[in-house]
Amino acid sequence: MLLFNDCGLFEPGEVHLVEEMFDGWIAGRLARPDHRWFVAGDDAGIAGAGYLAADIMADRVFNLLFLAVHSRARRGGLGDALIAHGEVAARDDAGRLMLIETASGPETAAARALYARRGYALDGRIIGYYGKGIDKLIFRRTL
Repeated sequence: MLLFNDCGLFEPGEVHLVEEMFDGWIAGRLARPDHRWFVAGDDAGIAGAGYLAADIMADRVFNLLFLAVHSRARRGGLGDALIAHGEVAARDDAGRLMLIETASGPETAAARALYARRGYALDGRIIGYYGKGIDKLIFRRTL
């Protein structure tokens, strides 16, 4: 899918893993009702997507595990709308806390600014998680 190649979140060898998850959802093979994809489209196709999952090891915590907006649709509010959709879905399932994880570095600076505007606080950092010099950042918001 073009979105997964375009978003810049994955190495070329990783794209197929996300595509398989997405294709499984399209085919109705997503096994857990508390895990869901949501997508937004435009005239050219899928412009953005998110993947929300309940954390089975915590009390009513949801993780926005994937969020991407195609380069053609950036800076138009779509990322904000996708996050808002995920928050509503989590609240509908009695969620009390939302987490978003991302990588450190300049390529995710705009995403981190969006999370801050939506009221997410940087609550954790795992140094070197994604590789040398690339930390995992964990953002949190009470729902």
